[in-house]
Amino acid sequence: MPFLVLLFVTLVITAAMVGGLYDKTVESVQVESVNAVIMTVLVAVFLYLRNHGARFNQTMSAIFGIGILFNLFTLGLALIDKLGFLPGFLHLQIELLLVIWQITVIGHILRHAMEIHIAFAILIAILFLFINMAVVTVLAPVAS
Repeated sequence: MPFLVLLFVTLVITAAMVGGLYDKTVESVQVESVNAVIMTVLVAVFLYLRNHGARFNQTMSAIFGIGILFNLFTLGLALIDKLGFLPGFLHLQIELLLVIWQITVIGHILRHAMEIHIAFAILIAILFLFINMAVVTVLAPVAS
């Protein structure tokens, strides 16, 4: 369990680094923290329903680790964007590719953790994405 706490803190720190590039550090920390807690609860519930509660630490370690990795990818992309080396349309395409890749990886993790079909696992990962978007909408609404 202490390792999960370390991963959680690292996940939040990497989110703060990305948010800091866009002057949104506080919002990034809030969103990442709430999303991590929601993901943790949902994964615990899904694993419990599938009678695989013993896989919780392993599953959350993988999900938090992947979150850190994708935050670092996003940080690199944000740095390149801030320096002006990347046209806007290409930035959005790479960002979309990263989101699709992250959904696929989380789906793969969930498939093995819960022993379910990959299509269902990806649907659960997409559900997590929609919940993430709802949290972002509530905690960090776009200024009009």
